[in-house]
Amino acid sequence: MSSSATASEVGATAGRSREAAAARPSMIVLLGTLVLFLVLIGRVVETYLQRGLFDFIGEDYAIYAATARVVRSLGWSRFYDLGAISHETLAFTVHYGAFAGPLRPGPSPYPVVFLLPFLALDRLGDVGGFLGWTVLNLGLLMVMARESGTRRWGIVGFLAPVVYFPAAYNLIVGQLAIVMAFGLHRFLKEAQAGRELAAGMWLALLLIKPQFALVPLVVLIGLRRWRILAGFTTVGFAMAGSTLALVGAAGVGECLAILRSFSGFRHAPAVVDPWDMINIRGLLLSLPEDWVSEGTGASLTIAISLVLIASLRGLWRSGWDAANPRFERKILATMIVAMLTAYHNHVHGAALLVPVMLAVLEHDPDRRRFAPLAAMATLAPTGFVAATGVVKYAAWCLIAVMTAAYWAIRREEASAAEVADERGGAGIDIIRTGI
Repeated sequence: MSSSATASEVGATAGRSREAAAARPSMIVLLGTLVLFLVLIGRVVETYLQRGLFDFIGEDYAIYAATARVVRSLGWSRFYDLGAISHETLAFTVHYGAFAGPLRPGPSPYPVVFLLPFLALDRLGDVGGFLGWTVLNLGLLMVMARESGTRRWGIVGFLAPVVYFPAAYNLIVGQLAIVMAFGLHRFLKEAQAGRELAAGMWLALLLIKPQFALVPLVVLIGLRRWRILAGFTTVGFAMAGSTLALVGAAGVGECLAILRSFSGFRHAPAVVDPWDMINIRGLLLSLPEDWVSEGTGASLTIAISLVLIASLRGLWRSGWDAANPRFERKILATMIVAMLTAYHNHVHGAALLVPVMLAVLEHDPDRRRFAPLAAMATLAPTGFVAATGVVKYAAWCLIAVMTAAYWAIRREEASAAEVADERGGAGIDIIRTGI
């Protein structure tokens, strides 16, 4: 064997050793993900044995399926009729367990298009429909994971998005955020491929819950991404027009009345449960009521939200460049601000961050810098809930991790801007971008 061959083999062995050493922390995280997945499954089984179905597990799916039954039996004009929805929800209580709580019916204050899958799935029956909805959402998570390159992590890599508590919570209660997250996933893919009209149309899935679309919309207007906005607006008008056509002016009035009832800072229907939210509102509600009154809380929420939204100006100073490896990081920061400033946002809303976090970890050149934050976002909230069963702890943990991630991204972008300034290429001026 020649000395050159020996040196080459030694170098290759050393390279493999370095790669294995670099991968070791990730393996620890992935093993932790596997353990938490098993613990989470145990918690769900325990809850099922005590409370049955549709008291907590499948609770929101029952509301959506009940709305589908109202539409089938009474027509689209009753789409927002809370009394009729409550009556149909009663049928799901036959699946309650011995320790189930009282019925907590709620409305479906969304565009009518959201109901289409539930009209089909409800024909499978109470349990069959919920299982079908769960399988559909699991499939969307797996597609997002596969298209984001987590195959190199093996089977545990596909478990990570499921263990991430906001996504797990979506699956457990039957919420809508995973479908909306898939729209955000496709938005990223289409924008990076230069198909901005299609990107805007996918992004419009956020309009199922419009509070999450506000911040991205402000950024897109500021950056003058007219083709994206054209796609977004086209789908938005289609959603609004179909809703008005099917439910009528009276139905829209009922929807607005529901939203007004949700708007109280502290005083709102029980189904709103603002204390467990992952936004500025939820954070302020953790303070004593003597410190933050109803009016003061609402005003502070709006003021802090406006400051956070304004802070995105510096982040997007260099303009829109979907081919830039830092693009996904900016989208992540934008969506974090959307999470914190959305007035109505429970833990499951943060499932919208799944596709962006996956994209950052896979494509961002500094992904090792953000990997610890992503690991904490994935493991810590689930760990708290698995250990205590208290969702509020997960909400506080998510607020802390999102805040840390946002400021870390801002620091990185500020550093990049300084380097660009020193090289005489500061990028697009803030005045010209409008952000």
